[in-house]
Amino acid sequence: MADAAIEIGEFRLDAAGGVLRRSGEVVPVRAKTFAFLCHLAHNRGRVISKDELLQAVWPGLFVSEDSLTQCVSELRKVLGTGAEAMLRTVPKRGYLLASEAAVPAAGLPEQVFPSIAILPFRNRGPDNTDDALIDAMVDEITYGLARFKTITVIARNSAFSFPASSRPPLKEISEMLGAEFIVEGSALRADGRLLASVTLTHAPTGQRIWGSQFDFAEADLFSMNAEIAVTIISRLVSNIDQGVQQTAKPGTSNLAAFENFARGVAFLRTYGPGVNERARDHFLKAIALDPDCAVAHAYLALADVIIADYGASPRPALEAARDRVNLAIALEPEEARCHRIMGLVRLYLREHEAAERCLHRAYDINPYDADTLVQLGFVIAMRGRPAEGLAWMDKAITLNPFRPYWYDLDRAYTLYMLGCYDEARKTMLGTELGPFHSLWLAACCAMCGRPSEATDALARFLETADASDILDQAQKWTEFEHEEDLEHLRVGLRLAMTEPSPEPP
Repeated sequence: MADAAIEIGEFRLDAAGGVLRRSGEVVPVRAKTFAFLCHLAHNRGRVISKDELLQAVWPGLFVSEDSLTQCVSELRKVLGTGAEAMLRTVPKRGYLLASEAAVPAAGLPEQVFPSIAILPFRNRGPDNTDDALIDAMVDEITYGLARFKTITVIARNSAFSFPASSRPPLKEISEMLGAEFIVEGSALRADGRLLASVTLTHAPTGQRIWGSQFDFAEADLFSMNAEIAVTIISRLVSNIDQGVQQTAKPGTSNLAAFENFARGVAFLRTYGPGVNERARDHFLKAIALDPDCAVAHAYLALADVIIADYGASPRPALEAARDRVNLAIALEPEEARCHRIMGLVRLYLREHEAAERCLHRAYDINPYDADTLVQLGFVIAMRGRPAEGLAWMDKAITLNPFRPYWYDLDRAYTLYMLGCYDEARKTMLGTELGPFHSLWLAACCAMCGRPSEATDALARFLETADASDILDQAQKWTEFEHEEDLEHLRVGLRLAMTEPSPEPP
């Protein structure tokens, strides 16, 4: 890698040849500034401390930080327009050369494809008994559509912000979600059959493009999901990707197993005492009914990890979860959700390279699953490349504007890593915070000069933990790959633990 030419915007850095070119022309650069640029380029996307840069550029010599400042100033003059975004000063940490993935977004498709949102279907039954099943139908249709590379699918969480019982005009929904096309529907489970009515509308004009009725035996639920998805695709694009028959395939043909899987996922999306345990029970029932249901195995592993305390789980629990997701992947190698959950388990095991690889695989299979994008961004940030990670997260938010709160928490941690302390603080204040999240908030407040707020945040943490646990908890609950990133968090926490000066009258 050190000998390869590196593209930096319109520049080409030949480290081995000692030359920087712009449009083929050699750009004169002072030797130390060139060495400074080479070290940043070979660690692109990672915040490099001043001490590391001083040692790399002036090995064995004592020089002041003014020498670094001079290199930065000279380099920004060379880079010209956009230099501030490309070469960033990270307060109290060092410098970062933004990755190519940070501008524009991280390797994501840049073509403009039709955008579509699938809203929750109305349950036409006499009660809410089948709500979870019907919601899961829509989930599978949504997830199946997202596998096509020729449309952009708005994430489920955002689309489900508009329940059938209270829904504004489609034009307003379109503007809020950024979706050009809207799918609506209703469903009824009766006498061993599933009946669905589905419409596709061009929301800005209100033009109804297509509507149809579907009538299938319960056992053919998955064929119905696939047929709905493929019919929608056929109305939007002229060429359908390969793999149509895999669309909306949840890994089981057993309706009872699928229904238990659906109820488990529904519990996993909620918060409250016992909900994760209830989700786990449903996944176990799904597996008992169909031992080959891949996604039930994967989500059971996820439920087990959540119950055991995420990244603070005992290692045997994490290893057991990893083994179960391996089984899920063996059963359904092309199921992106299995690879995504494996990425999380490997992150909690602190197997960072493997975690990133798993999430990239999930992205390759389904590039418009917003959960995959934000979790991939978080893993990349935990590996010491926060600017690149933030780009993935921002793309996820465009797909899922009405996102779950953990998107913003992961984004806030990444902003802290980049030294954007006040932005991280504001992001966290708009979310639900548990005890450990309060530690991050305390560090953010301390680093942006708000000692009273830092003290309050620490007090919330100390309602459930001892004061001596603060720094230990920071290590237990975070998945940083590099010690310097953990130490950066500790710096904020130590500052938060310092007795604040009296407030002015």
